[in-house]
Amino acid sequence: MLLVDTNVLLDSFTDDERWRPWSERAVADAVVAGGVGINPIIYAEASLTFGDAETLDRSLNALLVERLPLPWSAAFGAGRGGPIGGTAALAGRGRRRCPTSI
Repeated sequence: MLLVDTNVLLDSFTDDERWRPWSERAVADAVVAGGVGINPIIYAEASLTFGDAETLDRSLNALLVERLPLPWSAAFGAGRGGPIGGTAALAGRGRRRCPTSI
């Protein structure tokens, strides 16, 4: 299971010609390799670009994204702007746009 960063999800939900293909491919590869998930912080960040929760949920379901609980140790790091555990796994596949990106 790989924790997917908000930027990768948003790239997959937009018409960004530069990043959408990379992000969709990265998510698809991760699904095949063992699955992808998000935590409540990532869900909250992604929600800002959707008009309602139902549309966000449909978009996440289409990518086969699982909803995961947030470990307390990850919450501590997230509050300090650091990476959330597991997000570095896709870093070698492309780019990093913020401290918690994959």
